[in-house]
Amino acid sequence: RPTGRFRCDLPVGKRIATTGKPDHRLVVRVHALPRGSHSRIQGVRGGRLLIKTTAAPADGKANKDLIRQLAQEFRVPPSRVELTSGAAHRDKTFRISEPAVLPSWLAELDVKP
Repeated sequence: RPTGRFRCDLPVGKRIATTGKPDHRLVVRVHALPRGSHSRIQGVRGGRLLIKTTAAPADGKANKDLIRQLAQEFRVPPSRVELTSGAAHRDKTFRISEPAVLPSWLAELDVKP
């Protein structure tokens, strides 16, 4: 049973109920691969989620596409996905507030509450 924060031991791949409290959030570490041939989540490597994006890293376009992809995976609006560190780097950290779904690949990640 969740104690206010999501953890890997929750039922991944299923819809979850949240209480609407602001402390229901998930921190995901990402390794971005900009200028790819397509935008998609590639998998997990070294405890980080690999995400390809067709966007160039200029003017925050790649970060916006990563936010869009994470929002789709967790079925939340993009406003609930926050880039907390790594804006100008390939290794980034995102915070997802009130995720509606926990994707199946989540169990393979080094996830922080």
